[in-house]
Amino acid sequence: MSDLLKYILIVFIVIFQLGGLVLLFFNKAWAIIAFFTYGVLLLILLVVFIVERRKEKKEEIDYDDCDY
Repeated sequence: MSDLLKYILIVFIVIFQLGGLVLLFFNKAWAIIAFFTYGVLLLILLVVFIVERRKEKKEEIDYDDCDY
């Protein structure tokens, strides 16, 4: 995955988390929507990190078979 995609997801996660906290004082329905969106984006980011790590692990296993 692109590093730009990860950075964009992190920025949106921070925005929705802080926005949800601010919206708790003004409109609880919008705060719930903001926190739900925050959770979904966080889940997507975690899945991206897990997939990327598995790919790196697979590449490391391929390099372990080298003869020195």
